[in-house]
Formats: sequence, structure tokens, C-alpha cells
Amino acid sequence: MNDEVDFKKLARRVKFRRWLVTIFIAIAVSIGVIVGGYVFSQRLASKASLSTMNLTMDLETVLSPNIKSSDAYLTDGTFMGGNITSHRYKEIEGYRVAWSPVKMHFSGVLGNSGFESYNTTDVSKTGVYDRITQQKIPMLYNLKADQSQEVVKAPHELGKVAQSKNMIAEVGITFKRPMTYAQIQAKLPANLHSEWYWIGVSGDVATSGLDNNLAGVQASNSNGKLTNGAYQDFRKAMVKVHKSGIDWSVGNYSVIKHGTNYVNHHTKLSQAKFAGIIVTGKSENFKAINGANWIYASSVGYFEPVKSIH
Repeated sequence: MNDEVDFKKLARRVKFRRWLVTIFIAIAVSIGVIVGGYVFSQRLASKASLSTMNLTMDLETVLSPNIKSSDAYLTDGTFMGGNITSHRYKEIEGYRVAWSPVKMHFSGVLGNSGFESYNTTDVSKTGVYDRITQQKIPMLYNLKADQSQEVVKAPHELGKVAQSKNMIAEVGITFKRPMTYAQIQAKLPANLHSEWYWIGVSGDVATSGLDNNLAGVQASNSNGKLTNGAYQDFRKAMVKVHKSGIDWSVGNYSVIKHGTNYVNHHTKLSQAKFAGIIVTGKSENFKAINGANWIYASSVGYFEPVKSIH
């Protein structure tokens, strides 16, 4: 009888121990899964944040009309994802003008990314303005566009600039015919600086419908000079953005698709032809090109007295 009682007690102990072992294993496995999942998601988030930061810099290389970036860093980061924020500005004849920041979100788990906004504008009959800072944008125009589709008709504002004194101006100049870098430099006086070179658009798209998402090459230095190295960086960045799948479209026109076709057909700076430029300088110096027969349109962006910035 005692043996039977002892056997039952032993059986209960064994069963209890098995339950303890099972519970311990379950807890250990759960902790392992949680820790492993967290580590894995952190790796995915880290990879996604680096990829998104690189994409942000590539986009700023190809779609920043006379706009520069001062930084790019991770904000609101979690194991699920976060945001990459880049603060931007314009440098016009030595003076920095605040511009709208770029904020791009990413998901490490889903492996995707997207912009909260990029070069978003407000358009009125008086001009096109950066939505955040409300700074006026020097616009560039498509000669083939139906002008009735342009909210802001192609202006001729060089005269206003040239007649002014002691002003600093930023002017978008659209050419009647595309020109090479060498041809552009030959037409500009040394005291005017071409800060950005526009590759143009295709078809009859109205540029005012593209926000400020115009593709072009930033000058290599403050004197408006452009090197083949900077142009090659632009080409590489355009291809990378195209591979990411990000694009902006109006009708049948797509900004990045057009840009990719452009860099594939213009492999060297000496071959590239530009449809327009953004030029900066003192207002008096614009007299040299006012009324030039190679200019289709001229649109003023920043335009302030010299005394306010020096």
C-alpha cells in the first residue's frame, strides 16, 4: 500500500517537473523570439535608415534648383522605422536664405520609404512660392508648353532687375535654344554666377505643375563653374533615384524618367545641353544680358537690397 502511495507521489513530482521544464522552455523560447525579432528588426531599420539617407542625398543632388543641404539625420527612430530630416538653404552671393526642409519616412519592417513633402509650392498669378518659407522661386519654362496651362505665364523680369540699384538678385533664365556649358559661360559676364543648370523637360508639360521638382546640376563652386566630376555625380545620382522607383509625374511626363533618359544620352559634360540656368549677382550686373536674344524668359526669385545681407 505504501509503495503504491509513494509511486503516485513520484508520478506527480515527475509530472510537475515536466510542466516546469515545459514552461521554462516556452518562456525561454518566447524571450529568444522577442530578442531575436528585436535584433532583426533593428538591423532592418538600420539598413533602411542608411538606404533612405542615401536616397535623400541622391534626390537632393538631382532635384534641388539652387538649393543646398546643411545636414541629414535620423529623427523619431524606433525599431519599426523612423524619419530622415534634411535642413536646406539657398546661398545667394554669400547670404544664406532659409528653405523648406526635406522629411522622408522609412519602415525597416516593410522595407519601404516615402516623402512627407518634397519641393512643394504654392502657385499664384504673381509667382511660385516655396510652401514652408514662402520665398519666391525663380521659375524656368518649357517653350513647347501650352501657355494657357501655365498659372504663371513666362515672364520677362530682367528689365526690373537691371534697372534697380544696390540689390542682390536670383534669376531663373530659360533659353530659346538649349546650350552647352561652354556656350553658357561665353554669354555670361564674369560678375554673374550660374548657380544651377537645368536639363529641361520633354513634351509639352507645364513646369508650374511640377512644384519645384526640376532636374539639374548644382554648380561646383560659388563662382558658378561646373566640373565634369560634378556632372558625373549628377548622372550617378539620377540612375540611383530611378532604380528606387520614386518619381513625379504630370500627364505623360515623369521627372526622373526624363532625367534618366537625359543622362543616358549625355554621358559627358561637354555633350550636355541645358535648357536654362539660375543666375545670381548684383542687380546692376544684369544689364549686360538684359534684352539678350538668346533668352526666352526671366523669372526673379530672391531680390533684396545689398545692405540687408552685408
